[in-house]
Amino acid sequence: MYLNYSIFKTFNLFLECLNNSMFIILIICSIIFGFIIFNKGKLIKYLVTFINIIFILLIIYFYNTNLINIFSHFNHNIYFYFFNSIIYLILINKYLYKNNLLLIHYLICLIFISYSIFMTIYLNNMHLVIIGNIYPCIVYGNYLYFMFYIYLIFKIIKKIIKNILTNHQ
Repeated sequence: MYLNYSIFKTFNLFLECLNNSMFIILIICSIIFGFIIFNKGKLIKYLVTFINIIFILLIIYFYNTNLINIFSHFNHNIYFYFFNSIIYLILINKYLYKNNLLLIHYLICLIFISYSIFMTIYLNNMHLVIIGNIYPCIVYGNYLYFMFYIYLIFKIIKKIIKNILTNHQ
């Protein structure tokens, strides 16, 4: 299930999301959570992992069998977004504490995921209505995930090249 609006229309929809008080509350909570994560304690790592697991379970609960319907209009597909969210939440646990930019990235993605899950619950899991309300989260969330995947690919390639150069000398 997907929509295919222009970037301009998507940005206008995103600005409309900022009028929603729940979206603002999620932004404020995310900033506070970011300050907590910045302390980088061992208990914080468990808290982040726990929150990620809760989100993964909620996504699977609400979108279970539909998560395989990801093969059309990737960036604009609600099911691809939630499938991508699960992959992202699993991968981010390992890399979140190595780069402060990833912390900001994670918090933005967390706002989008939280808002998407909130709208899923609020709109009684009616996917067609939900997609109209979270469309900017879907599009911009998928772009953010792709940026993270590119970061991971470069990090892995850099590690491989470093290992080759170290072993070659």
